[in-house]
Formats: sequence, structure tokens, C-alpha cells
Amino acid sequence: MPRAKTVELNERACHGDAAAALTLLEQSMARGHGRIGLLRYLQARCAGAALARQHHDYARQVADNMSDDALAALAAQAQHRHGAAAARSRPRGPSQHDGAPVVDENSPLEKRLHGARERHAFDVAPDGQ
Repeated sequence: MPRAKTVELNERACHGDAAAALTLLEQSMARGHGRIGLLRYLQARCAGAALARQHHDYARQVADNMSDDALAALAAQAQHRHGAAAARSRPRGPSQHDGAPVVDENSPLEKRLHGARERHAFDVAPDGQ
């Protein structure tokens, strides 16, 4: 995919375009990206993209090769990006997953991500302590 197309898709994904986010995720999967692939997985998930088992498996495999600290930092980056995108984009319509569960909240990946988010929340106290 030409760089210009990737830049365009990234801009659209940053504004909540689920199809663009999914295309970027699949590009990362095809290229064997690790960290950026997981970041794109989280972005696609936040955008409501129609994620399939292969997407969840890929993200789990990448996360399994990361330390807890690296995963926590990546989860924080994804939350920051999602928050920034939500602040500048208009509200989205219904998600693209047609009522199917987007994620398995009890999967090992989800448990690690949840733990990483909780740890990160306590790493930076609101008053700087």
C-alpha cells in the first residue's frame, strides 16, 4: 500500500472510521508488525470495527511477547489516542459489529489489558504525587 494511502487511512481512523482502522490493522498483520499492530487493534476496537477471531488472536500473540510494562505503556497510548480522537470527531453511528460481541472480556488479552490500564492509572496520580 502506498504511503499516501496509509496516511489517509490513519487520518480517517483517528476520526473514528472503523473501516479505515480495520484496513490498517490488517495491513499490520500482513506485514508482521508487533507494537504498531497491537495499537491498531486497539484503535479498531475503539472505533467499533468488525473484528474477527484472527484479529483477536493476532493481538493476543503480540501481547504475549510484551512485558507488562510495555503493554501498560501501549494501552495508555491507545487510550490517549482514542480520547484525542473522540474529542475532535463527531459522534459515530451504530458500531460495525452488528450486535456480535466485539471482544471476549474474559480472554487472557482482555485481562492483561485491564490490568495494564489499572496499573497505569495508579502510576500517574492526578496531583503529581
